[in-house]
Amino acid sequence: MRGQGERIGQGRENAKEFLRNHPEIAAAIEAGVLSKHGVQRVGTEAPAAAAGAPAEAAAPAPRGKRGAAPADARA
Repeated sequence: MRGQGERIGQGRENAKEFLRNHPEIAAAIEAGVLSKHGVQRVGTEAPAAAAGAPAEAAAPAPRGKRGAAPADARA
């Protein structure tokens, strides 16, 4: 497994141990994965909300299966 060009462990247990011993690298990897997939931790402020935009504008509309709008939102 590699993180920003640095080898972080071979095998699941070694990788887990490395990330436990290097929380700053674990946090950077986690932030990158969450950001790439547009996921935000519960209880954290959205970047748009931090800039003064209303919270409603920062969050996209909820989507159903396969990206379709929920049935109650189609009417």
